[in-house]
Amino acid sequence: MDVDSELQSLGKLIFWSFFSFIKSLNHWFACLLSSSDIPQENEFVEFYQKLGPKPSTTIRLFDRKDFFTFHGVDAVFIAKEIIRTQTIIKYISPLHIPSIALNINKLEMILKELLLIRHYRVEIYKNFKTSRTTDCWKIDVTASPGNLGPLEEILYSPNDNSSGLASIKLTSTDLPLIGFSFVNSTDQVMQVVQFEDNAYLTTFEAVLLQCAPKEILIQKSFRSSTFFKRFQEIIELNNILITEVKNVSFSEDSFHCKAILKHLLRDNSCLGIKVNCQNNYLILFINYTNIFILLDYIEDNKHAFSSLMSAIEYLQLTDLSGINDDDLSEEERKEKNCFTLKMFDYSSFVRLDSTAIKSLDLFPAHGLSSKMTSSIFQLLNHCRTFAG
Repeated sequence: MDVDSELQSLGKLIFWSFFSFIKSLNHWFACLLSSSDIPQENEFVEFYQKLGPKPSTTIRLFDRKDFFTFHGVDAVFIAKEIIRTQTIIKYISPLHIPSIALNINKLEMILKELLLIRHYRVEIYKNFKTSRTTDCWKIDVTASPGNLGPLEEILYSPNDNSSGLASIKLTSTDLPLIGFSFVNSTDQVMQVVQFEDNAYLTTFEAVLLQCAPKEILIQKSFRSSTFFKRFQEIIELNNILITEVKNVSFSEDSFHCKAILKHLLRDNSCLGIKVNCQNNYLILFINYTNIFILLDYIEDNKHAFSSLMSAIEYLQLTDLSGINDDDLSEEERKEKNCFTLKMFDYSSFVRLDSTAIKSLDLFPAHGLSSKMTSSIFQLLNHCRTFAG
């Protein structure tokens, strides 16, 4: 018994020694992050004070070439909620603005947390100062859960979900008429659908769950709709970021829409689009006599393509003023003419609402450890066949 007691005491001593070492290492690492000197620039402070108000779900950071800085409420939020230590906060200028400085390695973790988990929007400012000018801070990159393209190299890994942006246009008399589009910039697929729904938006919810977007675009005027309250309940239940855009972004100009799609879809030499109803794909082909087929289809589904136009503009997939520019490089052409347009067929799927999805434990809940098997998806993900 004495030997066992001594072994237990020795084990406890080793455990607490290791715990103290890890704690001190964590403190050292936090101090290392804060060791980056945040410039005490008067011009920058003046610029920062002039920045307008922003939603709490938008985080601003500033590119300093060798490192990045957060300031004000954003710095406090990052320190408290993500890094979970306030030792890295420094105060700049006589106004004592809270600020933190991070290197690129730590920034990657924070961006993933903001964009992929918390579904926040990120604005990265850069100083375009030249030798002849004073500081010139401008937005260099804007990223959001549905628009991860600008930060794709930092965020993308084989285990990450694809980026997805949805857009909706809804008009109503008695029943809502909904135009819905979904753009997956990683898989380079666009989907459109138009349908009449009921007051509970059950079809919309089923379509939304099948696409699983991280962000959805709406018209500013949509907030005054009688269906907005139900829409908001569905969106909040699925933890999707709502972004308001100007009504003019939802263009219903058929010729304008066709020109943009011709510029974005595969095979830039094609002049029209033929509807193949068997596999629901819209396939490009060269045929002068059928050049108006796409126009007819857009006319019949104006709401769907109107929502798609807003998504394309928001994602900055094409420079609208340069669609007919023959000076594009070959690389630019390959980047722009790489999407596939697909009609979304919601009738061939079982309709499940958000409550049913959660009750069935199909997917793991947010915040649970990835090591826990708490969903059907995780269970099947650990299954192996005889082939390995």
